[in-house]
Amino acid sequence: MLPEPRWHYVFHGIVLLVTLSYWLGSLVLLPEASWAEIIMYRPKGDNQTWPVITALSRLNFGDPTDALYYGQGIGGFHAVILLPYALAVAAFGSPGYMVADACLAWFYFLAITLLLRRCNWGNLFSLVAGTALATGALQNLSQKLSQPLGKLANVLGHAMTENDFPSLLSLPLFDKRIPRAMITEALVVLVLYFLVRSWQERRALTLQRGLAVGSLMALLAQGDPYSFSVLGLAWIGVVIRCLAATHWRWFGRFLLGGLVGALVFGVYFLFQLHSQSPASAVRFGLATYPRTEFLLLPGYGPWLRVAVIGALAGLVAWTVRRWRSARQESPPAGPRSTVKGNPHDPETSAPRAATRTECAALRPDDDPLATAAAVGSFSVLLVVCAWLAQPVQVFLLGQGAQLYHYLVFTLPVFYAYALLLLLFNLLCLRVPGERAPGVESPPPSLRWRVRVLLALALTTVTLLGLEEPIGTIQSTQTARAEMSPWWRGLEDQYRPNFRALEKAFRDYPTLREGRTFATFYHEVNFLLTAFHGKRAYLPDNGFTTLSDGELERRLCEVSKIYMMTPGAFAEFIQDGRIMNFWLGCAKYWCASDHRFATEDNYSAEELSHMRQLPKQAAFNLVLPTSELSRLVDKYKSVLDHPSDALEWPDLLVLTPMLRSYGFRPCPQVYHEVYTNEVFSVYAKAPGSGS
Repeated sequence: MLPEPRWHYVFHGIVLLVTLSYWLGSLVLLPEASWAEIIMYRPKGDNQTWPVITALSRLNFGDPTDALYYGQGIGGFHAVILLPYALAVAAFGSPGYMVADACLAWFYFLAITLLLRRCNWGNLFSLVAGTALATGALQNLSQKLSQPLGKLANVLGHAMTENDFPSLLSLPLFDKRIPRAMITEALVVLVLYFLVRSWQERRALTLQRGLAVGSLMALLAQGDPYSFSVLGLAWIGVVIRCLAATHWRWFGRFLLGGLVGALVFGVYFLFQLHSQSPASAVRFGLATYPRTEFLLLPGYGPWLRVAVIGALAGLVAWTVRRWRSARQESPPAGPRSTVKGNPHDPETSAPRAATRTECAALRPDDDPLATAAAVGSFSVLLVVCAWLAQPVQVFLLGQGAQLYHYLVFTLPVFYAYALLLLLFNLLCLRVPGERAPGVESPPPSLRWRVRVLLALALTTVTLLGLEEPIGTIQSTQTARAEMSPWWRGLEDQYRPNFRALEKAFRDYPTLREGRTFATFYHEVNFLLTAFHGKRAYLPDNGFTTLSDGELERRLCEVSKIYMMTPGAFAEFIQDGRIMNFWLGCAKYWCASDHRFATEDNYSAEELSHMRQLPKQAAFNLVLPTSELSRLVDKYKSVLDHPSDALEWPDLLVLTPMLRSYGFRPCPQVYHEVYTNEVFSVYAKAPGSGS
């Protein structure tokens, strides 16, 4: 996989240049920004994983942030799959994020190039496409091409979403989120490589391949269980095909290798599943589904994706048959004439002597026509498995968590890979004979044109890849764009004030020395726990090891600090922002086909809203009346009994959301020590007792 001609290092260099552009650009263009701010604003970063990465870098596999029980229990987070970042942070400190990004992007580039070469893309085209995918340039271009279609859909009364009319041109590949897909998608691509290779060869599977596949699948299950389900189904299809081709001999060595690899890399995951609290899975939206219903992906979008891939695969198969028929009809022209002309062009249909390059490209075990046919049939298998993975999982397990991932992320990703492979093979099969699949060297008269086109292509790839990093560096809003609606009217003031707050925690002794804190804003929570050594009195519900009862008690205690009345508390905890991070995470999600409680726990308006939601909708949170009453009663009990102020957090960080409710902390215990246009910080008075 290392470059053979020296100039191939250009592709590797572009991947690293674009990947590092955000980090180096931030250091140069934002000299006032700290490493903590730069990491928080990393493009596509799920910044809730930063505290987990910090904890893992210190070999803490328990609670990553809690003020009272830090390091205790078994964390329900993706421990093993986050180790690349944790090890980089342990070795290099905050710049470890930059190092890990560069290594993982390069690793994905190598993996996707390997897969594309296996699927008829050839050396040069696989390098160009691999560079475009690893930098995000091809994905960016596909989004731009999809925008006119989105506007047309809006004119026709539709929305270009997976629940309405999906974007069939978008390529949602190698998103930079952590761990999915920054870490996991390289594993997906490597598994696809072994799948395609086994599908093509139709031979007995070996012990070594079993070890590789078992290891990759075990790692993938810990970061992307949805892709794991799809590829697991695909392996069943591949194994059946290989068994049929080898007279149904059992692949004992392959299975043994797979089992050993899975145990080596999955043993901690099994321990984690066995030891963690069942409440952790419920907070991620775990729900029970009836096995009597075949729960297909909702809407007609999945059917449309399967139909498109089926049609393209059928066209590939038909074109391959035409080429093979033309070869059989042409008279032989000597033992070396393995390359034929274009069967649709009388002037080039006559056989000709193959060059040395063409003979090497058309080895009997690597025939481009056979490869194209295999890619076509495998693409159908892959997309069908992505379509059926959800109902198979629900039937086997009777439950699932956040199943919308299958519709919104998993099926589009595997559709995109199948689309890329099929379109390029179709292009190769339709070109004239002189440019047939596997023949890469252009005639000397065309080489200078190829070089010019290649230079233009690489320049375009670089510019498209740099667009997102530059936009992120220039952003003055929140680190995560989906959170911008929380800050209407303050969008352009947010980042400068966030930077000032982060600097204050480094410079002000009171803020620097405070050990515990509470805030109802997640980005401040992640900033302080990941980069300032603070412990959260209100930990993020998604990754803590605390029980639901303890988390609810903490929420009540902080509400008491803010002197909320029971009525104000009831209104406050129904805010979706509070439920998402501080009260159950996805526990109370609802959709047209699911709700946490029975219908009599919801108002008529809420039920009407639920029925209009698509099936398996994401994070539509509604608190049932029974739960609301229980929590209000719990809060009243906390109000009626004295609290231990020594346990209360040292610091409180307020945002405009709290101020909009009119909440202020108890003045007998807390006083303001810092404020800016967005954030305020209160410190606990020395000697505050119970």
